[in-house]
Amino acid sequence: MKNKNLLLVCLVLVAVVLIGCSSDKKDVLVPEEERIVEPEQGELLSKPYANLFGSGKYYMKYKLVSDNTEVEPAEDPDTVYEIFIDGDKMSNITLVGDQKLQNIVVDGQMFIIMHDQRMIITTEIPQNIRQNTGIVETKGMEYQGSGRTEFAGIARNYEEYISADGYETIRYIFDGDRLVGLQVSKALGQAKYDMEILEINGNVTIRAFDLPSDYAMVN
Repeated sequence: MKNKNLLLVCLVLVAVVLIGCSSDKKDVLVPEEERIVEPEQGELLSKPYANLFGSGKYYMKYKLVSDNTEVEPAEDPDTVYEIFIDGDKMSNITLVGDQKLQNIVVDGQMFIIMHDQRMIITTEIPQNIRQNTGIVETKGMEYQGSGRTEFAGIARNYEEYISADGYETIRYIFDGDRLVGLQVSKALGQAKYDMEILEINGNVTIRAFDLPSDYAMVN
């Protein structure tokens, strides 16, 4: 029973990627979105990041600064997430205060790593794992335009992409030429959240998917 409870807690923390948290930052708000002059495609600040996500191999460290208001926000607004992606392999880390939980998907299995307990729980891969772990999918998305919007209470420039079926929209948020966040929204109110980007790059090695050899394995 104890192991089942631990598994439930871990899966809840995996799902919390989509529920985010409210920001305390206050700044000049943007009452209405304002479109700005469209850049040439070669000048898009978002292009290298869209290409990075599209490559299927990247590392991203981020916080959730807002979410769909229909979902209860996370208890700890300082929760930090890290994700390593390399094709079908994924390592997802949740840092809440001094606690660290990690989920690794590799070789057709999911491993929930509880570092404080030095324990690894093996389980089947949830069917919607890629939708519920903050993975940024850009396949088939096309550039729509740019403008200004509110991000974490601050007016920022954005460049927007939308899927061919209009279901998903991604806005790349910039402070000058620096990517500071993503605004992700899906049609029919299924999800809407803002991600504050703390770090992003393509430096992913096989070591990111290693399982600790000295932890107890629980099936």
